[in-house]
Amino acid sequence: MSARARWVAFAVVFGVLAAGLESGAAQTAPRNAMPATSTAEDNAAADVGAAAAADELLSKTFGPEDCKRLPGGNAPLNRLTRMVGAMAVKNLELTYLGKPLHQLAEEDFADLAGLLEQCKEVDSKLAAFQSRRLKALIEDAKTTRAVSLEWFEDVRIEVLQMSGRSDDIRRLHDLMTELNNRQFEMTPGDLRKYFAWLVERRDALYAEAAKRVAPARPFDPGPTSPSGSN
Repeated sequence: MSARARWVAFAVVFGVLAAGLESGAAQTAPRNAMPATSTAEDNAAADVGAAAAADELLSKTFGPEDCKRLPGGNAPLNRLTRMVGAMAVKNLELTYLGKPLHQLAEEDFADLAGLLEQCKEVDSKLAAFQSRRLKALIEDAKTTRAVSLEWFEDVRIEVLQMSGRSDDIRRLHDLMTELNNRQFEMTPGDLRKYFAWLVERRDALYAEAAKRVAPARPFDPGPTSPSGSN
C-alpha cells in the first residue's frame, strides 16, 4: 500500500473513532447532568426552607405580657445550660416559663430563644444555644424517669396480685427497698407518691395476714376448790 493510501485509511479510521466518542458523550451527558441538576435544586429548596423558618422566628415579636413568662419559675437557666453532662432527674420539678420542666412543650422551647433575645437582650446565638441545650437536658432526664415509671407500673401489677402470705410481705419490703434505690431516677414527687402507695398496700397485707392467724384461746385454769375443802 502506498503512503497516500495508508494516510487515507488512517484518516477514515480516526474519523470513525472520533464520531463514536462524540456520540457516546452526547448519550451520557444528559444522564450525568440530571443528578447534578437535581442536587442543585434540592440544595436550593433546602436553603429557601431554612431561610423561611429563620424569617418566621425573627418575625415573631414578643410584647411586655409575653416577657412576663420569664423566668416564670426557679430553674437556674444559666447554670443548667452551662452544665457538662446530664441533668439530675429531680430537677424536672424545677419550673420555668410557668411550668415544671417536664411539662415544657415544643412551642415553649421554640419561644424561649426569642423571649431571651427580645426581653432580656441576650445575644441571639446564646439565646438559641440555651434553648436547644435546655431542651436536650430535659429530654434526657425525662427518658431516665420514664424507665422508672414503667418499672413501677409493673410493680403495681405485681403487688395488686399479692394475698397477704408471708412471702408476699417479704417481697413487698424488697420492692420498697428497690424503690428507695431508684430515688435518683425519678422526681421527689414520684418517690413520695409511690412509697405512700406501697405503705398502704403493706398495711393492707398485714391486715389480711392477721385474719389468717387463729385467735388464741384465753387461759382456763379449771374449777377452783372451795375454801376450806379437802
